[in-house]
Amino acid sequence: MRLLAFNLNHDKQLDSRSLRGLFAFAALQFVMMATPASSCDAAQVQFSPDDEVVQNVAEKAVKGLEKAMHETSGQLALGALAIVQAGKRYTESVPRDSPTVQKAVKQILADLPKGSDKKKGPIAGNNETYYPAVALILLCEVDDQKYESQIKLLIEILLERQRQSGAFTYNSDKDGGDTSQMQYAALAMFVADQHQFEIDPQASKAALTWLTGTQQQDGTFRYKISAPTPSAPRGRPTRNSPAANPSIQSAGLGTVYLLADMLQLSTRKKKTAVTSEELERLAFPPGVSIYVKPRDDGAKAKRKGPLVNFDRGRLGGSRNAGNKVMEQMFEIPARTWNYYYMYAFERYAYFRAETEGNMGRGKMKRWYDQGVQFLMDEQKSSGMFPAGSNSLETAYVSTSFAILFLVRSSEILVRPAADGELSGGQGFPTDTQLTDVNGTIQSNSAQQDLGKQLELLKSGSLDESDLRVLAKSMRKALNSFRSDEKNNRGNLESFLRTMISDRDYYRRLIAVRFLAGEQDLENVPALLYALGDPDYRIAYEAHNGLRLVSRKIDSITLDRIAVPPFPNDQKVRDQIKLEYLRVKDRWTDWFLKLKPNAKLLD
Repeated sequence: MRLLAFNLNHDKQLDSRSLRGLFAFAALQFVMMATPASSCDAAQVQFSPDDEVVQNVAEKAVKGLEKAMHETSGQLALGALAIVQAGKRYTESVPRDSPTVQKAVKQILADLPKGSDKKKGPIAGNNETYYPAVALILLCEVDDQKYESQIKLLIEILLERQRQSGAFTYNSDKDGGDTSQMQYAALAMFVADQHQFEIDPQASKAALTWLTGTQQQDGTFRYKISAPTPSAPRGRPTRNSPAANPSIQSAGLGTVYLLADMLQLSTRKKKTAVTSEELERLAFPPGVSIYVKPRDDGAKAKRKGPLVNFDRGRLGGSRNAGNKVMEQMFEIPARTWNYYYMYAFERYAYFRAETEGNMGRGKMKRWYDQGVQFLMDEQKSSGMFPAGSNSLETAYVSTSFAILFLVRSSEILVRPAADGELSGGQGFPTDTQLTDVNGTIQSNSAQQDLGKQLELLKSGSLDESDLRVLAKSMRKALNSFRSDEKNNRGNLESFLRTMISDRDYYRRLIAVRFLAGEQDLENVPALLYALGDPDYRIAYEAHNGLRLVSRKIDSITLDRIAVPPFPNDQKVRDQIKLEYLRVKDRWTDWFLKLKPNAKLLD
């Protein structure tokens, strides 16, 4: 079997009165208390993954990938992973009906060891770590319950490859380690950990020890490092290891941040914005992602602190030195291994910003905007992206990495897919009834408390523990807010705009439904704003919310074309957009007749 096509073989080449009862500010208090700062408030000034233009590029690439030919099982697994991550980003579900995903899963299952010898077979016996690592990630993301036994086997296979030093490398290498393969092994351990599979913390600690120990004195990470010796305690780059470059620097440094996060050696930064001006800054531009689902809101249990003892000075020194180098090296595109580099940099940027709150003040601040612009310019009519100069950098590989960059894959890996009946966000929940009584609309949930409102959101990705924690925190914050005379309308309006522009679908859904349930005209500006949501499912919820607040069930109606489910056809979606603009104008006219001096949010 030839080398994995995405094994980038560097050997060869190298957001006068308060809005009463307002849910949104309570959410602000909750978010400030319990939510890490976003990794993309600076990186995404012009673009965000959920912008229509970016989504179009990514979905076009997915279509191209579905039609393209792959050359190896590892390459197929990488392409399937990109398709899965795009599905989680844009449909809140896993595209298990994708031919590529189905084919990749079938291939992985066929390639797993069948007998007692767990070192044989196309996966276990592969000379490289890439295939078992990506196979493990893919099965976790596709269905971690259905493939539980296979995932556990892949974990065994992966950890069996780890050297005593903590390194991962080619099976054929007698000693030393490979920073590129370390990257994917660590990512696989992180994803398995997120899906609640047991990963020995000592294995992750050993990998972190090797990376920080072999990082060169100038702060660089190198591709292949020989085993440390008394005369060379950091090891030495092998003769066939290329000069320091941004792709390997991103791979090494990003993995340091990832492992530290996994071992809970890092405290994720929390929001500290409290002034109207700061909130206003967070609110713009619409659609900018300001929230990333934290680990304790996803698959894993609540963070409890460091899982291992580790020298914090060593960890901090590694990051600081590496960041200085990365600041100097940063460029898009990179001269070599560009698509591999962009995916590695996306992961580095996510975990660094989660740890430190931002990407510093240098030229890397708008890395996502730069990357998106580059990819928009490079994409071919087929949806694919160009192959690189090396024979292993095929168009299939480039396109897979491009998709993973565009959808901000590291965000997606730490949030579950919906995969429940509400995954499409289609209308009010089945136990919420809209009843026409003498021309007015009534709801059996309109007067229910916050906890009940949140319970109505239960779906495949929000379990009871999530809802109880969220309801308790938000109710406490709401009571605290109502008793504080310092809060003013300006702060509320600023954050409200931010909340209903939130990246996370369920956050926006919770905001829109709760504001509608309040049946308060003061909440109408927020619902009008949400009518312009780029996700038409949220716009539909906002329209139903306005019907509930106005108590006139048929005063303003939607054309059938703007009622879920929504097709993928771009021409139809353009018509849907125009319909929501028309309805927004009508709802705005209705509101301004009632409150001529009302201040709208846009």
